[in-house]
Amino acid sequence: PRDDDVVVAAFVLGLYYNVIIAWALWYFCVSFIAPLPWDGDRADAAEAYFYRDVLRYLPTGGGDIGSGDTSGEEEFSPSLAEPGGLNGPMVGMLALSWIIIWLCVWKGIASSGKVIWFTALFPYLVLLILLIRGLTLEGAWRGVMYFLVPDWSRLGVLDVWVDAANQVFFSTGVGLGGMVTFASYNSPTHNFLRDSWLVPLINASTSILGGFVVFSVLGHLSVKLDKPVSEVAASGPGLTFVVYPEALALFPAANLFAVMFFLMLLCLGIDSAFAIAETSLTCLADAKILPKLNGPLRSALYCIFSFLLGLLFVSRAGLEWLGLVDNYVTALAGFTVGMLECFAIAWVYGVERLGQDIKEMVGAPPKLLLLHIKYFVP
Repeated sequence: PRDDDVVVAAFVLGLYYNVIIAWALWYFCVSFIAPLPWDGDRADAAEAYFYRDVLRYLPTGGGDIGSGDTSGEEEFSPSLAEPGGLNGPMVGMLALSWIIIWLCVWKGIASSGKVIWFTALFPYLVLLILLIRGLTLEGAWRGVMYFLVPDWSRLGVLDVWVDAANQVFFSTGVGLGGMVTFASYNSPTHNFLRDSWLVPLINASTSILGGFVVFSVLGHLSVKLDKPVSEVAASGPGLTFVVYPEALALFPAANLFAVMFFLMLLCLGIDSAFAIAETSLTCLADAKILPKLNGPLRSALYCIFSFLLGLLFVSRAGLEWLGLVDNYVTALAGFTVGMLECFAIAWVYGVERLGQDIKEMVGAPPKLLLLHIKYFVP
């Protein structure tokens, strides 16, 4: 597959996605420390740890987040215009994350195909363990009911639909090239019609399972903090690196559950990251860019170049840059590419020719499917 828009979207996504893996690597390493570094008497101990000690929003030795008390030093508020220099520990974690990605893709599909068996299946084991533990906690069902009972008034909010579509696009790989890249290695007679409904079904089921895991713990946290679940719940990095770690610190054997949770995050992150990298590398190989280089060396140069560009996201203003690129570059690119792909297949290539191709590969397709592709999907 070769699509310049897809390559650019996947490449930019990989730049900042590995930064999130770097954060997870840091949390995984410090989860072996007892007590957990973010476990403290202060109500905002987990938040302070993430922003001050991980992201370095305040100078070393600084005071409370947002309190203005910085032990005699002026509080530093990073911005896009003033990134404030690189975050040394996160630079090291980012380098380690790219080394891991290179080890996954250096032999191409031969190496990444083996890694995926562990990175894709192990998280389900951890999710089941966390689900059982979460549902046995005090207040768990308060969080579960918050997860299950819809707020119908939110259906009129455009941002809800945009966020939902963005999540579906990213989790299924639509518009980012990963599905097309890995599908290109299948046999011409592979039953992709089965995959077309099986992949979304597994994706949706996993999301629901993850919702029970997260909100059962948030319900317990709301009881401990004596707050409504709506005030405890957060989105984005705040949920993964502030709220959930804060809840894990309340568990018996907190270190064990923290290690399992962040190891699961690493598996999920690495699984997605090497798929993103494989998409870009496959397109480079198909386009015969740097043809004299063998696969491992081309992969190494790609990872080094991506690491250098990704340093922007491990500056002290990295979170601002990450939010900017995620909201206005990657999400928009995914929607745009997906829309153009649907239009090209349905109206340029034509569903009649597509139907003939499907018939030659796996048998006659359902007519309803072709009508759906032509009229509804675009």
